[in-house]
Amino acid sequence: MPSIERSPEIEIEWEDQHVEDLVNQEPRDEQLHISDLILCLRQTTLGRQYAPKWEFTTALRFAFGRAFETALAKTYLRNTTQELEVYLEDLVGHIDFGDDPHDWECKFTWGRAPTESYLKTYWLEQAGSYAIARGRTQSRFAVFYMLPVPGVQIYVVTWTEEELEQLKSIMLNRRDYVATHLSEGTHPPKTPLTWLCKGCAYKWICDDVESTLDLGGLE
Repeated sequence: MPSIERSPEIEIEWEDQHVEDLVNQEPRDEQLHISDLILCLRQTTLGRQYAPKWEFTTALRFAFGRAFETALAKTYLRNTTQELEVYLEDLVGHIDFGDDPHDWECKFTWGRAPTESYLKTYWLEQAGSYAIARGRTQSRFAVFYMLPVPGVQIYVVTWTEEELEQLKSIMLNRRDYVATHLSEGTHPPKTPLTWLCKGCAYKWICDDVESTLDLGGLE
């Protein structure tokens, strides 16, 4: 029987290297992205003033997501354009997989087979914004799950023109709200979605800056 010994030292080396790779990546440019306006707006403004501090678990989660998307492209969506760049007025966005006549967003869960409620409102806001940018009313979601056995579900999401017009108005209001904070050097209030704070690269500074310039509701 061979000798088997766990190596915490190598594990730490791997973790440190993974985090270092995130720290050394190119910083996001000053242009606002559609994804900047989907969840925590405070994170968006903090990210323009402070350097992130990543945790290994967050870095690993990003790596899994990226690896999943790459494998998906090679297997099922090989003729699509990964990270297709689009514009909604002056907002830039990157579709997971752009194609004609359908664009695709991809989600992965370690849990059980999802239901329609798995497609969260904020995912639909992002995909809907991409649909507006593409002059479309439809998007497709590929959802891979692990339990009870690995599988995939495909969802087709169709918006009405009225829904997309309302979404566009919401996104542009958020753009103006964030742009005003950036110009004033201030930050929006903390998000009520406190689960986002776990693993956030800016939680180290978030509690120490004031929330000012409340411009009212965004919807």
